[in-house]
Amino acid sequence: MKRILVMTSLTMILIACQIPFAAAQENSKPVPAFQIFDNLYYVGLDSVCAYILKTSGGLILVDTLYEEFADQIPKSMQQLKLNPKDIKYIIVTHAHTDHTGGANALQALTGARVGMAEGDWQMNGLGTYTSSGGQHRQFKPIRRDLVIKDGDTLTLGDTTIKFYITPGHTPGVTSIEFPVFDQGKRYKAFMFGGMGLNTVNGARVAQQFVDSVKRVMAVPDVQVNITNHPEPAQIFERARKLRARKPGDPHPYVDPEGFRTWLQTTLAAGQKKVEAERAANRP
Repeated sequence: MKRILVMTSLTMILIACQIPFAAAQENSKPVPAFQIFDNLYYVGLDSVCAYILKTSGGLILVDTLYEEFADQIPKSMQQLKLNPKDIKYIIVTHAHTDHTGGANALQALTGARVGMAEGDWQMNGLGTYTSSGGQHRQFKPIRRDLVIKDGDTLTLGDTTIKFYITPGHTPGVTSIEFPVFDQGKRYKAFMFGGMGLNTVNGARVAQQFVDSVKRVMAVPDVQVNITNHPEPAQIFERARKLRARKPGDPHPYVDPEGFRTWLQTTLAAGQKKVEAERAANRP
């Protein structure tokens, strides 16, 4: 890819991010799609998120759910009167199958380019990984396509998004800075692409996670937290508030202080993990 292309408490974070993979997949259910901002839509499940970012040049899909739910995103888009054929790019935040599973089917349906960081393209190529519960999950790898590099930007129509490679949860976690609009007013949104400690093993990787959190904390003026699992950013709670919003009320997703507080809690969890791994002599 060219450099430029035409809450929660600590306990809640740990619980949400360490549910065994098989249980999370088995218990996942579709939810009604909904609009969050003028240009941002939720098309995910109750346990894992996917989003559509609308631009004047087409649509960007972020994450693709489990393979078993590959058809859910087009169904959700139809609820929102969005055409799946308008998807130009599919961005994968990290190479776990709750985020990559639908990519092949959606690429075949839409012809979109699929982007992921090099570390996770390599991980994806193995076709297997081990979850926090010790389950070995085999999957069909995504066809290798765009390689996202740290600092890359992607411009589609009137929208430019910026990528940060923030390893820890996986080797090539991709985090995204992007604009959202509320009745035309612009805000800066950010998605930390790999916020869980459930796959972090060893002090080196734990420290890598901590360093990534610190890097996200250094991104200035973030006003909106958009996460790839719903609990940390209270995606559904805020959606309920949005539905009940009255004229003149603030947008419930605009919460810069909440974002900073969540990152502080995530950092503390990461630092605790580093200490635990060192104490157990796991380098």
